[in-house]
Amino acid sequence: MSNSRPGIKVSGLISSGKVSAKEGVQESRAFDVPTSLPDSGEIEQIAGQRPHLQVASSASPMRWEVVIDELHDVDVDLVYDSPFQTEEDSIGRYDPESIDELAHTMANAGQQEPVVVRWVNGRFELIAGHRRIRAARSMGWTKIRARIVKLDDTAAEKGLMVHNEGRKENTDYKKAKLYARAKAKGYARTQDELAHMFATKQGSVSKRLAMLTLPEPILKMLDAKPDLIGMGTAKTIHELVEELPGEIDLVVKAVERIKEQNAPENSVRAWVAQMVQSRNKVHEKKRTDSKPKVITDPRNRQLYTAKLEGRVITLRVSAMELDPVEELALMVEYFQNKANAIATATSKPTEVE
Repeated sequence: MSNSRPGIKVSGLISSGKVSAKEGVQESRAFDVPTSLPDSGEIEQIAGQRPHLQVASSASPMRWEVVIDELHDVDVDLVYDSPFQTEEDSIGRYDPESIDELAHTMANAGQQEPVVVRWVNGRFELIAGHRRIRAARSMGWTKIRARIVKLDDTAAEKGLMVHNEGRKENTDYKKAKLYARAKAKGYARTQDELAHMFATKQGSVSKRLAMLTLPEPILKMLDAKPDLIGMGTAKTIHELVEELPGEIDLVVKAVERIKEQNAPENSVRAWVAQMVQSRNKVHEKKRTDSKPKVITDPRNRQLYTAKLEGRVITLRVSAMELDPVEELALMVEYFQNKANAIATATSKPTEVE
């Protein structure tokens, strides 16, 4: 049985003089905070990763404009929302209940992740952390841990976009609109470039962008409720519109069922197929279940009655003076002549002008 115990960090204690190193034992620096700063790197790192950063001392006044990439406790009152955070990006994110839940978590577990800011015009502009700063304010915090980066407007907006796209509560529809905005801004020209910028698959980019071409009534529903359907259901809707171009209203109703009746997303195709089949049966029944047609002579005496059932025509000889056998022969002769005329018309060579 091994008597070895897990190692403990003692270099800090040795450096502070609280513990003395034994003779011949060298002081380890493996766990110390690095003294040199890494490059800021790609936008994905700025918004999504946590590199090893220098935690600068706040003992002396800071020149925030020269800070490149450091962690600091900054005044909450100096932190402002990003001007690149659109109203659409903010919908539903800052409701009091969700902010209270986040504040409760931060009060009990502390601030697990710093906000990301840049110094602009005498204040800190948020790149990531719009909900955390609101939670901090709701608790009356005066300081918040922030990662201060040096970015121009373009890099700041791209960093914000990448951060917003990566939020776990974000929807496929909102991501689609974010991709379209990034493309319109010139930050990415192709779907491959969008996939690289947002660190996702090109196939996912394509499916999400396709959501923006759904029928207008469905887009309006998504604007009001962005999590109504995902890109998989949107793909099914596109297929149905292509297969049944005359049934767009029915497809829209299928989506309305999701909104109003909480129907499952994957029920769209089956529900549309069921409605089309049911409606066709009713239409066929109305078309074929017609009342018998009465054929009379000039004196309004009933001679025949005819009825259509599906593709079956039934002719009843009503007048007693008429011989059914002779009437049948006349019918056969009529239809034979019609068949011959059709054959002649279809076999006649086309004249060339």
